[in-house]
Amino acid sequence: MTFLAAIPVIGGLLDSVFNGIDKISTTDEERLKFKADIMALSAPVITMLVQAQSEFDKAQQAIQIAAIQSGDAFVRRVRPALMCATFLAWIGIEGFAMYLNGASAPYLNDAAQRAFYAFGLIGGLFTATRGIEKGVMHWASTKNGGSR
Repeated sequence: MTFLAAIPVIGGLLDSVFNGIDKISTTDEERLKFKADIMALSAPVITMLVQAQSEFDKAQQAIQIAAIQSGDAFVRRVRPALMCATFLAWIGIEGFAMYLNGASAPYLNDAAQRAFYAFGLIGGLFTATRGIEKGVMHWASTKNGGSR
């Protein structure tokens, strides 16, 4: 979830409003005053979006660190299990699509390329997050007095 995705939408709306102001304003001074007033009103909204995204990211990071540091094996293994489930679901969906479309050579070529991308994405995410998990576990053990 990202709050920052709303900023281009707001920018597009402001652009439309500014185009309307350009069409109806009679003087440059009036046009610039309207635009400055609207920008002054929209700046707090954009600032709140950035702050909300920052708070969301901090909360998400705290949740991930708590899960990684958890002594419960289930909590630590949810992420790898979800990645494996995602890959298995992808295989099932791709297999069903192959059944519906037939195993033509162009389709198999495209399916192989999608498989390569899916494997790279899932494998890369697993490797990266596993490395982070090991780093946090090492940090937690040394912080708590361990010598690891």
